[in-house]
Amino acid sequence: MTSVHAVLPDGIDDPVRPSGGNVYDRRICSALTALGWSVHEHAVHGFWDRPGASSFAALAGVLQRIPDGAVVLIDGLIASTAPDVLVPEARRLRLVVLVHMPLGDRPPEDGTRAREHAVLSAAAAVV
Repeated sequence: MTSVHAVLPDGIDDPVRPSGGNVYDRRICSALTALGWSVHEHAVHGFWDRPGASSFAALAGVLQRIPDGAVVLIDGLIASTAPDVLVPEARRLRLVVLVHMPLGDRPPEDGTRAREHAVLSAAAAVV
């Protein structure tokens, strides 16, 4: 397998919004390219620290355009917030979640842990 789709937050390269997760994602994509992989990047608009309906709709739209059976690297911040979109897609796509920093350390009563657990459990792999 030498082709992968990378689902990344919109503005990943914006110098005004530096983030360790963005650097992590960028390095993974660069390393795969250096190894000869074809990396198809898909930037997803949304406010992933507190996503809403428009963020989830944007993610669903991106995923619908990716062919069945494809390997999809997905940024952990996006993935951990979107089980309603990603868990059903895990039947069709080979989801690989890039976890820079797990969100499970947040208080259990806000539901973050459960959402993150659902996505990570449905993924084909977690890096």
